[in-house]
Amino acid sequence: VLLGVAIYFEYGVDPGISGRYGLALAPFLVLALVASIRGRWIARGLWLFAVASFGLDVFFMLAR
Repeated sequence: VLLGVAIYFEYGVDPGISGRYGLALAPFLVLALVASIRGRWIARGLWLFAVASFGLDVFFMLAR
């Protein structure tokens, strides 16, 4: 809701419902998956994936 309000006021457009805004939450969903997993090697692999996913998300957000 806050993202939609921010888009409305910042860009002056109707934000509508679009799936692309949820893509920014994907790294956080991966982190939640890592927190719920059991097993040493699986957890380490998922942590590596989560950190890489978060890093790429930040990189592409700032590279624009």
